[in-house]
Amino acid sequence: LGRTLVARHGPAAIVAAIDVRDGQALGDGWVPGTAGTPALDLITTLCANGVRWFAVTAISRDGLLGGPDLELLAQAQAAAPDANVIASAGVSSLTDIAALAHRPYAGAILGRALYEGTIALPEALSRAR
Repeated sequence: LGRTLVARHGPAAIVAAIDVRDGQALGDGWVPGTAGTPALDLITTLCANGVRWFAVTAISRDGLLGGPDLELLAQAQAAAPDANVIASAGVSSLTDIAALAHRPYAGAILGRALYEGTIALPEALSRAR
């Protein structure tokens, strides 16, 4: 998994989006009841095949502005310690940005927070530094 894409485009050009519910990486539009792959196993396999960037989404928090799943993100980073983990889902405040900035994550996705205006991008960038 991922080896061909990494060989063709290089590790800096590939970001694996890992959408996680109950420890399982899911696709297929997150349809309930869909069988997944253990997320941490998938991250480990992809990392072994040269993938170095992962956007990790906690499905249960996506779009809800309830804060990031710090436990899931820590597990993902531990599964691929040399990779870059991007936090996705739940980021809603500058407090969340500060909490992520003090951990080894490569960044955060601020979808709904920007759309709803709960975070202003200049303030988020300043807090992340």
